[in-house]
Amino acid sequence: MIFSHNICFDLPNTLSPLIEAAPELVHNLQPLKKPNDDAFRSKAKVLCLIAKAVVDILHVTGVECALFGSLACYLYGNTRSPNDIDLVASSCLHERMDAERLKRVVVDRDPEHFCLGAPKDPSATYRILYFVVDQVLAPANTFHKNRCKIDILVPGLLHLPSLTGKNVRWRGELPVVPFSVLLLQKLQGWDDHLHMKEPYKFIKHKTDAEDIRALLALEHVVSLRFAQPWEDRALFSPEFMALSRWRIADFCREYPETEPEWRRIGFKN
Repeated sequence: MIFSHNICFDLPNTLSPLIEAAPELVHNLQPLKKPNDDAFRSKAKVLCLIAKAVVDILHVTGVECALFGSLACYLYGNTRSPNDIDLVASSCLHERMDAERLKRVVVDRDPEHFCLGAPKDPSATYRILYFVVDQVLAPANTFHKNRCKIDILVPGLLHLPSLTGKNVRWRGELPVVPFSVLLLQKLQGWDDHLHMKEPYKFIKHKTDAEDIRALLALEHVVSLRFAQPWEDRALFSPEFMALSRWRIADFCREYPETEPEWRRIGFKN
């Protein structure tokens, strides 16, 4: 059972056992927010439930996975409401990963809630994984076109590492990438968006910058000051670290107030 706007209802199949545990799950994961911010809590709750459903399906098929992107930022303590779900998947069997196959696996496991959609580019061969959010789960228009976009990526893309159980972190019942990986991935997103020609993509660099500044202010940064895991080749390739150092220098020029924290965690540009 789940309660929304004082209405109690049932949901079938994959999500039912997840929603049974929703109050405890969301209580454990959700940073403090204004008591009257119902829309924020509703969207964050739904994203956590959808993410848990995808994670459970992938785990059943022998695939390790972890969240990154805006939802991982939120789970670590960023107060900005996430809009979608980003996952990196790694095979426990050391098989070559295929993101398109994994998307189909998720849909085949739960076709009632998940579907594949075509991208805007008609020549693209990939498909977009969506969770269909009806008004039973969230008020209409909580998500764009009442669909939650789920990106499943594989190691190597965007310099994402191949994660194993020992370097996956857990926030409540959801797996996330290490905070160090999340921070530099956000920085990569900022740099990528900053160089985009399309205005709707370019504008996203401002949100990325807000997220990075928020991450640098979280308590998790303290452990990075001591650990400074930037030479860990299981997480960071030499190429990615070289790019990251250039990006940090650029970021500090745009946001000079962040330079002291970058220095404290090991980046002395």
